[in-house]
Amino acid sequence: MVFGCTLNVVEVGENMKRKRSIWGWLTVIRSFRIHIAHDDHILPETRWLAIWITTFFLAGFIALTIWPDESASMFAWDIHTRVAVLVLGAACGAGFYFFSRVYLARQWHVVGLGFLPAATFSILALAETFVEWDAFNYEHTWFVMWMVLFTVTPWIVPLVWIRNRSTDPRIPGIQEILLDRKTAQIFNLLGVLCLGAAALLYLIPGAVAEIWPWNLETVTARILGALFAGVGVMAMGIAHDRRWTAVRILLETTAVFLGLALLGVARAWRDLRPGEPLTWIFIFGAISLLGFIVVYYLQVEKRYRGRLQTQV
Repeated sequence: MVFGCTLNVVEVGENMKRKRSIWGWLTVIRSFRIHIAHDDHILPETRWLAIWITTFFLAGFIALTIWPDESASMFAWDIHTRVAVLVLGAACGAGFYFFSRVYLARQWHVVGLGFLPAATFSILALAETFVEWDAFNYEHTWFVMWMVLFTVTPWIVPLVWIRNRSTDPRIPGIQEILLDRKTAQIFNLLGVLCLGAAALLYLIPGAVAEIWPWNLETVTARILGALFAGVGVMAMGIAHDRRWTAVRILLETTAVFLGLALLGVARAWRDLRPGEPLTWIFIFGAISLLGFIVVYYLQVEKRYRGRLQTQV
C-alpha cells in the first residue's frame, strides 16, 4: 500500500489555540491530509471490515433460513410471518456474498458501489431500533449482535468508503464496457421505485401492511423499507457509474438476494395473500428482475471476456 500523511505543524499549533471553537477543530482535522495512490487497491481496513461484517450476515442467514419459525429465540425480534423471516434471511445471504467478494477483491472499484447502499440500510435499521425499542428481544444474545452491528456500521462503512474511494482512478480501462443508456435508465427507474416503496414502508408501515403480500408488524415493515432504500441507492449508483467491472458484483449480489427470496416465498407460500394485487406484482416483479439481470449479465460478461481475449 502506498500512502503518506502530511501535517502542517505550525497550522495545527495555531488552530489548537482556538480549540474552544468547533471551527478550529475542523481546521485541525482538515490540515491532516491523507494521500492515497490512485492505483485502485483495497485498503487493509476495508478487508478487515468485510471479514467482521460477513460473520454477522452468515450467522443471520443460517438462523433465519434454517430456523424460520424460531425468530423469537433466534433473532433480534419476533417476526410473526415465516415468509418475512425467509426474505430477511435472503438479505443476510446477499450481504454475506457481497462482503465476501469485498474481502477477495483485488480492486476497489469492483465493490465500491455497494458501500453506500449498505450504509443507507444500516442507518435506517439503527433508527428503527431506537424507535421501536420495546419490540426487540433485548434480553437475547441476538439483539446484542444486532446492536453491535448497527451501532458500528452506520459510521464506519461511510468512513471506509470515503477513504478507499480515493484509490479509484475513475477512468474506464481499455477493456472496459459501459452500460448502455437504456439500461442505465432502467436502473434509475428501479431506484426511484425502490426508494418510493422504502418511504412508504418506513413512514406509514401500518397502511402498507394492509395491502402487503404477507402480514407485517411495524418493525419488520420498516426494516424491509430500509432494505428497499439500500437497493434503490444501489440501482442509482449503477446507473451513475455504468462501468461493467464496477457493477457486475452488485448484479450478482442482487441475483443472489432475488433467488433466495423467491425460494423463501415458495417455502412459505401459505403465508401469502393471494387476494391482494400487490402479491402478484411482487412475485412477477421479482421473477422479471431476476431474469433480466441473469440474461443481461451473461450477455455483457461474454462481450467483456471476448474483449479481454482480444486485448491479449
